[in-house]
Amino acid sequence: MKQQILVIDPDIAGHHPNYLGLVASAFAEAGHAVTVAADLSSVAIQQQVAGQPWATVDFRVPSQRGPQLRDLDLVRDQIHYWRRCRALIDDLRASGWQGRVFFPWLDRIIHAIGLLGSPGAGLPCAGILMRPQFGARQSGATFKRRLRQRLLAGNFRRVARRRHLDHVFVIDPLTLADTAAAIVGTPLRLTELSDPADCFRTRGQAEARKQLGLPAQGHLVLVYGEIAWRKAVAELIAALANRPDFGRALVVGRSGQDLGDSLLVAAGGDAARLDALMIRIDRRVSDDEERLAFEAADSVWVAYHDHPGMSGVLVQAGQMGLPVFGCAAGAIGLYCRDRGVGLAFDPADPAATSAALDRAAVDPAAFAALGGNGFAAFSGFTRAAFKRKLADSFD
Repeated sequence: MKQQILVIDPDIAGHHPNYLGLVASAFAEAGHAVTVAADLSSVAIQQQVAGQPWATVDFRVPSQRGPQLRDLDLVRDQIHYWRRCRALIDDLRASGWQGRVFFPWLDRIIHAIGLLGSPGAGLPCAGILMRPQFGARQSGATFKRRLRQRLLAGNFRRVARRRHLDHVFVIDPLTLADTAAAIVGTPLRLTELSDPADCFRTRGQAEARKQLGLPAQGHLVLVYGEIAWRKAVAELIAALANRPDFGRALVVGRSGQDLGDSLLVAAGGDAARLDALMIRIDRRVSDDEERLAFEAADSVWVAYHDHPGMSGVLVQAGQMGLPVFGCAAGAIGLYCRDRGVGLAFDPADPAATSAALDRAAVDPAAFAALGGNGFAAFSGFTRAAFKRKLADSFD
């Protein structure tokens, strides 16, 4: 049955505009009438909606959080966002609109829904849960964290029992397991979606390096995305400084505010040494340059700090057939251990980080072969598969 679907995108930083476009096009291609509510002043959003057959509503809700993410700030931020979403839906309903509401980034509002109910005021609501919200595997051992996870899990069960949402899609496999356990005995539907990418090799490494102006020889470890503290780039630089014969870091993406001079410090305060250990492209790159960076690399760094969820960069590395250096925590560690896509360790442990580089250097052929496991694990994680599964669930 064809429906009217309102897709509400959160006004936050990150790669969420890509999900907005995928979700809206999936529903539109299935014959549904789609309205997109998003910040139309954003260049990234403009690129997603340009030339598309969707109705659009300008919707801007800047985050209320300060620089430090505290639990109370998170709750306040979500309640503020919930209220703005409710006002938007009420305005649309007053003009005669009736349909379903979909949140491509459900994380932005999920806890407020547990406290305040559905922002749809009786309309069916669904969305995609991107990151772990609760679960002992991600929470750590402290009493405060265990208590927090219990409260969040109880809040989510309230969402499920009271039918505030009728369908939740989950990207991350650990989140899927924790969510499934939390909703046992409730009517909430739960569906796994693959984190979508189409990052398959279209040219050889030599050509990619030539187009990016990179050295023709030597191992390049790609670090891609917003280059912030959580990417643990300084830890990679420090490990490479101890083993300069291994190769160099290819660091692609804009620098985050918290990076500071940590990379220079990791290189012993020697700028010339840092240049010898790292090639830096410090800007947002185009889609073609992104693909070139992966094609030019020999391995990919996803050994992030505090990253319990799924990683799009991990999927891109696998589709390129590249082995990864991965963090032991979360979905990245799960895929490294269970699917053999790379080497898993704690990047906060210098000895463990150096040991991972040593393993890759001692047997480079065995390390490179892990990339084949990555291709087997992620070659089916395509945008087409994502859209098909999403659309089929609404028919």
